[in-house]
Amino acid sequence: MLIQFVFGEITGLSDSLYEIFIIKERHGFNKMNLATFRCDKIKEWLLTIIIGGPVYYGIMKIIVWGGQYFFLYLGAFVIVLMILFVNIIPNFI
Repeated sequence: MLIQFVFGEITGLSDSLYEIFIIKERHGFNKMNLATFRCDKIKEWLLTIIIGGPVYYGIMKIIVWGGQYFFLYLGAFVIVLMILFVNIIPNFI
């Protein structure tokens, strides 16, 4: 999971830089400089680790624990997470 995350960040970095500093700058929507870009990226990584790590762990535990019908338990888990993320998390982040 970590390797996939790092690979995705490395390959997507040039696209993010191009989108923010070329396309948005050209149309006058860019209010970001390189320092705020770095700060936002670090915040994004921290939130991915803090929120994504336990979610990934929970999914793996449900798959191991759930047996043949793990998909039902996993579906319920995902529904609860979606409700939680949509309603509660935006008030804290």
